[in-house]
Amino acid sequence: MRIDSCCSMVSLLVIVLWAGIVGAAPIEPNYMPHCYSPQMLAPMQAIGGDSVDSRTSVAWNGQEFGMVWIDYNYQRLKFQAFYADGTPATAVTTPSEKDSLGYFNMHPTLVWNGTHYAVAWAALDGGLSQIFLAFLNRNGTMIGTEIKASFTGMPATVDCYYPNMAYGYNHYAIVWSDARNGDNDIYCSIIDCDGIYVTTDFMISTQAYDSQYSPSVTWSTAGHCFVVVWLDSRDSVTAIWSNWTDHGGLTGSEVQLVWTGQYVLSPMVTETGSSLGLTWSDIRDSYLEIYFARLSYNGSYKIGSDIRVSNSFTYANYPYLVWTGAEYGLFWLDERNWSSDIWYNRLDANGSVLGADTQVSYGSGLQYPGAAFADYSFMVTASTYGYVNLAFPWGCSYDDTPPTCPESLGVYNITGTTATVTWLPSQDLETGVSYYQVYRNNTLIAQTSDTEYDDTGLSLSTTYKYDIRAVNAAQLVTTDCPSSTIYLKTNASLMLMLNKNDWDAILSWTNEGMNAYNIFRGTNPQVLSQIGSTAELFYNDPNIVRDNLNYFYTVDEPGW
Repeated sequence: MRIDSCCSMVSLLVIVLWAGIVGAAPIEPNYMPHCYSPQMLAPMQAIGGDSVDSRTSVAWNGQEFGMVWIDYNYQRLKFQAFYADGTPATAVTTPSEKDSLGYFNMHPTLVWNGTHYAVAWAALDGGLSQIFLAFLNRNGTMIGTEIKASFTGMPATVDCYYPNMAYGYNHYAIVWSDARNGDNDIYCSIIDCDGIYVTTDFMISTQAYDSQYSPSVTWSTAGHCFVVVWLDSRDSVTAIWSNWTDHGGLTGSEVQLVWTGQYVLSPMVTETGSSLGLTWSDIRDSYLEIYFARLSYNGSYKIGSDIRVSNSFTYANYPYLVWTGAEYGLFWLDERNWSSDIWYNRLDANGSVLGADTQVSYGSGLQYPGAAFADYSFMVTASTYGYVNLAFPWGCSYDDTPPTCPESLGVYNITGTTATVTWLPSQDLETGVSYYQVYRNNTLIAQTSDTEYDDTGLSLSTTYKYDIRAVNAAQLVTTDCPSSTIYLKTNASLMLMLNKNDWDAILSWTNEGMNAYNIFRGTNPQVLSQIGSTAELFYNDPNIVRDNLNYFYTVDEPGW
């Protein structure tokens, strides 16, 4: 191990490319995300101030949760990232300056495609509410410009409502409701991951009369298609209908899924990878309760009977369904205790209820729940009637143990004023690692969910001590970790450069008046071996480019 205590390293250089060890801790090989002991992990965090319009949408990107909402005061789309324990990871950003509309039927939808976010929302265009799509990076900055998803290539004639979106097979399906043909119908646009229109403004529902609204869409891996469900009043009383479309816009035949002869509300559909789950609320049992049904791979029929999930006996609505990889987590608004709170229950892939209704919030006046699942816990959001939005981690097990210590610390890219510190991921098998705290000379300077940190603003020829501490979703922090400390010394002004000459790597550096220089090389910045020394300002490493590996080099002065 080259870097283990105090050393004066000139610089470190990657010949080809190094992606680094970035991200959360690896998951235990046999781990299955079952929530046997659901519970609040950390206190609720208020997000968006006191002006969040309706509900927030949340998505997990593998390291943090991203959240979007409409600001009630400024009528703008807002974004903020949060670690798994609910601690803010970024400041609030405004991705788009378009005048945006919130309200119950215009809340935004956020998804993560593996490299960046996509958000669909309603914004004013020519005085009418239209549906837009935008791509956002991990910090909520827009990539490119807004993409109009409704009335594309034609003048808009009516407002569009209820935007919803899903991602699958490198395509986005954006659905909404509008009344361009007289009554509200469900429309869809398919846009690929580069923002290119595939097919736009085609009808998912074809009923000429009565209203279709409140669509929900998911990608079906088993059916290789998008499945859309919606509320439909063609039979006098509201029912739930469905249809499917492929990524090219080919649609199936719409079918009725739920009809009780009484009002049905708030449908949502999601997938497990092999089947689909549908949730909604209705009053077949005299009170508004939450129900679940399993659907076929393309949503064309139900598998088995409707399953009642809630036992409110008062009012339960706005269900939000999340698949963890092993079971469903279902959140909803419930007024059984004469206050508006969020409740939760678990279901297996077949819809069998696995536990009792569990109260999540108490006397908080919350409504419109949203949720996403990380590796070990949910992030749940909900809004108060006073336009305050709250976010909180909801875990699957009790955790009173901090994560393991970060190990194998290393440093590279050391100059006179900058350095990059790296470490191996910590482990936490109860609630997962949320983020890392970076201490320089015993002062907290940063928090990150990556396993490296670029430090700047250092002083020339100065020794620094770095400590890394891991924090889990229950906000427990590692302590007493000797292996999580490293020292480095910045250089005066020495820089390392690289040129390629055929298959040789020729390194050169600036003259610092030293008598000799030692050259180290390795495929890992934390494990470097000396390959030579020279009194010159260059070094030739022959035939090293042939093996197509990523190499790290450092040069230092003998005696350190």
